[in-house]
Amino acid sequence: MRAYIPELEHKGAASWGYTEKEALENLENAVDLLVAHLLEIGEGIPTDPPSQIQVSDVPLVAIAI
Repeated sequence: MRAYIPELEHKGAASWGYTEKEALENLENAVDLLVAHLLEIGEGIPTDPPSQIQVSDVPLVAIAI
């Protein structure tokens, strides 16, 4: 399962897990790390709430070249 926040996915607000619960827990950790990183580099933290958290069970393929 893949969980992500569409508005913040390009900054790293995405994760996965074998179950929806695990994917959401991993996403929470990813968002915590993202916020810490943004604070560390002095970049603003988005204040608008995301439209929604997306969860998908569609397999994704990543290819590294």
